[in-house]
Amino acid sequence: MAKLLEYQGKDIFKQFEIPIPEGRLVLNNEQAEAAATDIGYPLVVKAQIYVGKRGRSGGIKAVRDDSELIEAVSTMLY
Repeated sequence: MAKLLEYQGKDIFKQFEIPIPEGRLVLNNEQAEAAATDIGYPLVVKAQIYVGKRGRSGGIKAVRDDSELIEAVSTMLY
């Protein structure tokens, strides 16, 4: 079985024209703010890791504004 991160699986779905929610891979706060501007709030920030139950361990956060976004991204990336 292949190990894929969520964003990698979404890229494969796109190739086969399977509808998926809009999303962006970001590597820092500035990219996250730019993605939020494009997508709009509310949105969900997800850590890309090869493990289950990431929501229970803080790897999935719903955010409603810039301050919540920066807090979530900073926690997950650093």
